[in-house]
Amino acid sequence: MPSNDTTKCSNYYGCIHVRVGDEMNTARILKHVFPAVDTYAICQMKHKSQKGVRSCKACVMVPGYILFCADKDERVSQFLTIRSVYHILTYDDNTWQLRGDDLMVARWIIENDGMIGVSKLYCEGDDIRIIDGPLKKIEGRICRIDKRNRNALVSFGIFEQTFKVWLAFEYLESTKVNRSKLSILSSACPDSWGVANVL
Repeated sequence: MPSNDTTKCSNYYGCIHVRVGDEMNTARILKHVFPAVDTYAICQMKHKSQKGVRSCKACVMVPGYILFCADKDERVSQFLTIRSVYHILTYDDNTWQLRGDDLMVARWIIENDGMIGVSKLYCEGDDIRIIDGPLKKIEGRICRIDKRNRNALVSFGIFEQTFKVWLAFEYLESTKVNRSKLSILSSACPDSWGVANVL
């Protein structure tokens, strides 16, 4: 979820590795300590059904990572003064500013306030494409369906890592997908996202 409700940053985007479980709190703290920086935990809306009552809850989608938007010359190494911040992700050339597909996805997520909406799915084993919301055009495969809660477990690639995420039944279409094309982001991101360096 976003750390504030101000106008979206139009400068440079980066990614921070933080303590798992502290994503939203760390985003709020960073915004408080560094007011010129916009920070976002990457969340998704998940449907839940309890005693016949359906509700939606925001859950962290990418544990241990938050996105930020700042000026190019921001001294991002200062973020490490926050106890729950482990490191700033960088490319091989030691730059933290996201580029290429990484930039496209980060901008897309931040334009949607860090919130991934609900999505409709089909049958187990179907290759799918998300047709609406901030994950629009991402492709994946349905692993499991929970008809009672109207959710499906979808496997898809993001940050060059495969994630399984429960999504509600909205805004998807079936497609024949080559699973080797599931990656969305390149090497700027966490541990298995390639060769990210530590500032």
